[in-house]
Amino acid sequence: MASSIDSREILYRRMSEEEAQLTKSSKGLVKGQVRIARGIFRHSSEPFKWLTSRPDYALGYNPHGSIMDLEYPIAAVISCAPGTLDALRELKGKGEIRKGPRNGYGLPSNIIDWFNKRVIAVETYDLRHEKPALPTTQSGIFYLHRDGTYVFFQAFSPKYINEDRFSDSINVHRMSWLKTSLLWTLWRSDWGRKQGQERIVEVSVQPGYLRDLEDRMVLTKYQHSAENEILGQIDPDRAIIGRFWSSSANYWVNANSTRHFGIRGKTLAHYINEVTSGNLRDITDTVRNVEFTRPEHPTATLYQTLGYAKVHETALR
Repeated sequence: MASSIDSREILYRRMSEEEAQLTKSSKGLVKGQVRIARGIFRHSSEPFKWLTSRPDYALGYNPHGSIMDLEYPIAAVISCAPGTLDALRELKGKGEIRKGPRNGYGLPSNIIDWFNKRVIAVETYDLRHEKPALPTTQSGIFYLHRDGTYVFFQAFSPKYINEDRFSDSINVHRMSWLKTSLLWTLWRSDWGRKQGQERIVEVSVQPGYLRDLEDRMVLTKYQHSAENEILGQIDPDRAIIGRFWSSSANYWVNANSTRHFGIRGKTLAHYINEVTSGNLRDITDTVRNVEFTRPEHPTATLYQTLGYAKVHETALR
């Protein structure tokens, strides 16, 4: 089920046998000049390491007259920490890494050390003997989970929190939004600094409850949604890039999407009185500590510290 899916992000590179051996043994790109530039794999003297997030481009790029299969017969699958692709996109936009077509990223030597710290594992495939069906980083709607449960986030005033449950003073006739993205919640609440949003809480729910919300929701774009107790809304997720993380304003839009559920009436009353009871955790101090320490990889640190893994919507059913 969902527990077999983790939050790694995947990049690809064609390599020589020598570079593949060094890359796999070091779990990171080997420094030094490599004759791969222009497009993704054409020969050049430019000292860039080229990566792509598209496996079909890594495997299938073979322009007329190319000798890629002879010089670079190895496909390397590089698993990276969460947020790596967001960081590469931002670096590309700032001109700090080389722009390339086909989801290509050209890393100069001064970026390689930073990238290597984000590498979790490296697998290699000899394309002369095998044509693997390579995995790919999924995009689309995702949820966070831990130990078989799924996680919602909310930012509330302290007066609405009673130890491990919400207080009875919440107005159930008003719409309350359950966010599935921790980073979106932190972005909107300024890490719990906005008035009335001083406490960041996590609520663990069973898969069946989440599926029930999805089945009963009405998307906010439909006119009759105002009459429904359960609304659904899709928003772009947020990302924090540690290398430029100087303030809480340093967020960028993520390629993934996140779904938020608005509930009210009997659905909200049931959520407050039954679903959250014993399943609510105040994580304000934990996320504030991450913000204070400014780790190099904040998204990965947040997920690892709180025990989250990323699960895409297709794995929910």
